[in-house]
Amino acid sequence: MRDYRQKRGEPEGVRARIERIVAQFLEVRSLNQHLLEAHEDAGELPASDQRTTIFEFLLETVRPRLVHAHSNSPIRYLERLTGSSVLGDDTTTATTYKGRAFLLCGTPSPLFRMSYETAEALGRRLRRWSEV
Repeated sequence: MRDYRQKRGEPEGVRARIERIVAQFLEVRSLNQHLLEAHEDAGELPASDQRTTIFEFLLETVRPRLVHAHSNSPIRYLERLTGSSVLGDDTTTATTYKGRAFLLCGTPSPLFRMSYETAEALGRRLRRWSEV
């Protein structure tokens, strides 16, 4: 984050919410990973650049206990990938990918609309679920 702040200043919008969510995981091993290999908005990328190879590799090798997606496009992708429904960020769904079990949840609305307090509460819920 030091490099990010030097280049861009204090986080705003989605990044500010993600930082508040992740701050709840400081003592827990966690990974904050973009779904797509390119870091642009999915809608701005041509279909040929909307690859998820790295994310799928991480699902197979890191074997997370919990995956949280934010915004509708990543949620729909994970639902197609796992065949499970994402019920929201107040509950989890037990699912698998290539025989690897994990909990799945998501925040359908864009994170930038979420208050900082709500983002921190979400981070605490995610932490509890990841420790199960």
